[in-house]
Amino acid sequence: MTIGGLGARGGGIVLDEPQRLYVADALPGETCLVQPESRRGDGWTARVLDRLTDSPDRVAARCRHFGQCGGCQAQHLSPPAYTSWKRELVVTAFRQADLPTACIGLLAMPVAGMRRRVRLVARRHGTNVRFGFQAFSSHVVVDVAECPVMRADVWPVVTRLRPILPALLTDGRALDVAVLMTDTGADVLVIGPGSLGLEAREALATAAQAGDWARVSWQSEEAVAPEPVCCRHTPVLTWGGTPVEVPPGTFVQASAEVEASLLALAVEATGSAQTVADLYAGCGSFSFALAAVGRHVHAVDRNAAAIAAVRHSAGMWSRPLTTECRDLVRRPLSAAELNRFDAVVLDPPRAGAANQAAELARSAAPVVVSVSCRPATAARDAATLVAGGYRLVSVTLFDQFVWSPHVELLLVLQRS
Repeated sequence: MTIGGLGARGGGIVLDEPQRLYVADALPGETCLVQPESRRGDGWTARVLDRLTDSPDRVAARCRHFGQCGGCQAQHLSPPAYTSWKRELVVTAFRQADLPTACIGLLAMPVAGMRRRVRLVARRHGTNVRFGFQAFSSHVVVDVAECPVMRADVWPVVTRLRPILPALLTDGRALDVAVLMTDTGADVLVIGPGSLGLEAREALATAAQAGDWARVSWQSEEAVAPEPVCCRHTPVLTWGGTPVEVPPGTFVQASAEVEASLLALAVEATGSAQTVADLYAGCGSFSFALAAVGRHVHAVDRNAAAIAAVRHSAGMWSRPLTTECRDLVRRPLSAAELNRFDAVVLDPPRAGAANQAAELARSAAPVVVSVSCRPATAARDAATLVAGGYRLVSVTLFDQFVWSPHVELLLVLQRS
C-alpha cells in the first residue's frame, strides 16, 4: 500500500481503499507491506510488515522505546513536517467548526526535555513489575529505561521508585504514579487499589528521604482525597511572584516554560482590564499572574483543595484575589455574573467548557482568553462565542506535549 496521508494520531492513512487503513509508523508517500488487524471507526488498523520506501520526512527516533511506548507517536517525523502536521490538526478542527483559520499562528520548533509533570503505570505479574507507559491504544505497560520528553530531574525519581514497587503491588494489580517537580522538589502521588500497608509506607518514606523529595502521598482508588505519607518540604510553585502550596495531584501545566508563555500572553491579551474572572482556575497560575499586574481576579474551580490553596496564598501575600469553589460544568457563571468582569480567562479540561461558553456568549464581557489542549473542543467553544458576537482575534500554538498529537492553544476573542 502507498500511504496517502498522516492521521490525527501520527500514523499513516491509506486513502484509496474501500475502507481506510490506519497504519502506525508510516508516513505519506511511503510504500509498505501491511497487515490489517482490527476495526477502527470507518476502517481498520494495520501494522507494517515491511517498509519498501522511505519518506524524505522520516528521521531516526530519539528514544529506543518509540514504536512500543504509546507516549510518543511522532518521533519519526522531521521537525518541519512535524510542526506542519500539528498546526494542520488545529486548522482542521477550526475549519470543521466554520471558524477562520488565518489567525492561527505557527507552531514553534519542538524542544524535548521540558516536561515537569508525568504520570506512569506500574503493573505486577508474579515477581516482575513493568513500570512505564501504556502501549498505543492498549493496556499493555511498556517498561521504559529512558524518556527524552521528561526533564532531567524527573528520571531520578522514577529510578528510585522502581525497586520499591513490589512492596506496593500484589500480583496482577496495577497502580499509577504521578510525579510533579515543584520549586522545592518532587511531589509524588501513588494511586492504587486497596489500602497501603506498613511495609509500603516505610518504603515510600525511605525513598522520599533518600531522594530528598518534597512529598509523597497515597490515594486509594476508592478514596476521595490523597493521604500524605511523608512531607519533607512544602511543595510550592510560584506564579506572579506568589508562592502557592500545591495539593497532591492537582493539575498544573506540563511545562514550566510553556506555562510562562501562556501567562504572559494572558496578561497581554486582557489589556487594561481591571476585573478578571479566572475560570477553571486550578491552583491559580493565571490568577496570580494577573493579580501581579494590578488586576482584581475572581478565581473559580470545583477542586476545593486547589481553591483553598489559592485563598491561603492570596491572603498571606495580600493579593487582590477572591475565590469560589464551584462546578462550572453543572453550574457555570451566568451571563449576569460575567457582566461585572472586564475580561474572562478559562482553562477547562479536555472536554472543554460547553455550558460556560454558552453563558459567555450571552454576556457582555469584552475579552475572553481561552486555553485548551484539545483543538476540537477549543474550536467548538470558540464557535459558540463567535455565534454570540465575539470575534476570533488570534490562536497561539504551544508544543508542551512533544511528539504527541496534543497541542496547547491560547485563543483571544473580543466583543465585536
